[in-house]
Amino acid sequence: MNYSLIFENFFNWIEINLYFSIFIFSIFILFYSMFSLPGLILFFVFSGFAFGIFISYLICLISTTIGCFCFFILSKYFFNKFFKKKFKKYFNRIDDLIKDSSLEYLIIFRLIPGPPLMVQNLVLSFLEISNYKFLLSTFIGLQPIMLFAILIGNKINNLANVSHFKAKDIFTLDLLLILLTFIIIISTRIYFKKKIIK
Repeated sequence: MNYSLIFENFFNWIEINLYFSIFIFSIFILFYSMFSLPGLILFFVFSGFAFGIFISYLICLISTTIGCFCFFILSKYFFNKFFKKKFKKYFNRIDDLIKDSSLEYLIIFRLIPGPPLMVQNLVLSFLEISNYKFLLSTFIGLQPIMLFAILIGNKINNLANVSHFKAKDIFTLDLLLILLTFIIIISTRIYFKKKIIK
């Protein structure tokens, strides 16, 4: 089977049907993130490869934020009571800890690479946070990893590179420095906020 020809035909089809492709991909990302399935970051890489940086960034950011928010609402409705009863004291402690700077803590939580999206969304749905704070922390917190994955995808210029690409290539020193900078800025904000309250 000639994989190069298949890829070439596939990306030619995307180019010819660009607006339809963007629409389909946006819906796909929305539902994928709504169910918080693993491997979303690979689709960010694909979008950078298929649609370029700017369009991919808009598609992924908007669709992922809306999808995660849908999961957040559904989880609050279906799972909240069950998990709250079992782990009430732990969630109460977390709520007490973050109450003065909840938005900043939520953004840091989103910035940390590692916890699967489903775990992140589930944990956040059990805390006493507003819809607004969930949306804003998701919108801001997912941007660095998302943008970096899109940039990686955009740098893959030929099909030969795809076969050598690994998911670990996303987590480079550049990304870690970006994340560390975000975390330091937000942590400093939390520190001074708590000092003012005291």
